[in-house]
Amino acid sequence: MSTTSRVTENPKPDAAGEPCPTPLVWRQVLTAVHEQREEFTFAWGGRELHGATLGSGRPLYFLGPIAGGWELFALTACLLREEFRCRLIELPELRYAADAATYVTASGDAVTAAADSLGDQTVALFGASLGGTIALQTLAMYPERFEAAVLIGTAARRRLTLMERAMLIWGGLLPGRLRQLPGWKRVLEQNHRHWFPPFDQSRWQFLLQNLGETPIALAARRQSVLGGVNLREQLPGITQPVLIVRTEGEGRILTEHQKELQQGLPSAEVEEMRNAGQLPYLTHPHRVAKLVRRFLVEKRDSSD
Repeated sequence: MSTTSRVTENPKPDAAGEPCPTPLVWRQVLTAVHEQREEFTFAWGGRELHGATLGSGRPLYFLGPIAGGWELFALTACLLREEFRCRLIELPELRYAADAATYVTASGDAVTAAADSLGDQTVALFGASLGGTIALQTLAMYPERFEAAVLIGTAARRRLTLMERAMLIWGGLLPGRLRQLPGWKRVLEQNHRHWFPPFDQSRWQFLLQNLGETPIALAARRQSVLGGVNLREQLPGITQPVLIVRTEGEGRILTEHQKELQQGLPSAEVEEMRNAGQLPYLTHPHRVAKLVRRFLVEKRDSSD
C-alpha cells in the first residue's frame, strides 16, 4: 500500500510564493456559471436525470452533497473550467425506506449512464459527503471508466448512534424544507459558520438559502444511506488514485472514517487543509482548485 500525506497551509504568500488570489464574490460567479453552463439530460432507469456542464478539457464529475444543490460547487467548478469539463450531476431520487446499498450501486450506474450519454470515455470524480461514497462505489464498479477521485468528507461506512437513526427514520417522513426545521440554523452555525471568509459575509447567507430549500425528508433519507452502506470490503480493490482531502472541523467520527479510507485504499493520497471547515469547495475554492489541479493535472503530466 502506498499512502502519502501532505499538509496544505494557507500562508500569505503561500508556500509556492504566489500572492493571495482575488476573493470570489459568489453572486458574480454564480451568475457567470448560470450564463456559461450547458444543461444536459440523460436517460436512466426509465426516467430522465439532469445536470450541467461548465468549461472544457478532461471530464470531472461533481457528486453530492447530502443537502443543497449543485450551485454549492459553482465557485470551485468556475476556477477549474479552463482545465476541466466540469459536469455537475443530479443524484437519483431517493425514496423512503430504499435500500442503502442498492441506492449507492444504482447511483454508480447513473453516473456511468451520464458518461455514456455525454461521450466521456475516461472520467475523474469529485465527491463530497454522500457524493464521495457514491464516487467510491463507482470507482469499484467501473475501474476502466473512472480514473481517479477527489473525496471530501467521505466515509466507506458511517456509524450512526441510535438517536441519529431514530431521528432519520422520522425525518424521512416529515414534510417541509430544512429552513423550517426548528434549531436547524443554529446547528448549522455551530458546525460551519466559523470557517466562512470574513470578506464576503453574504456567502454564509448563500449557504443557508441553498441548503434551506432541501426537503427535510430527502436530507434525512440521504443521511440514512451513509449509515446503511458499507464499502469497507471494496476498498482494497479500488486501485485508482484517490485524493482524500482532510479539513478541520470534521469531528472525531469523521476523522476515524477518513483514516479508514486512508488505510484501506491502495493508492490513497491525503491533503490536509487547515482553517477550511467541512465545506472547503464553498469556503476556500481557490485552495481546493489548486489541490485538484496538482492531483489530476500536474501529477499526471510529470509521470508521462
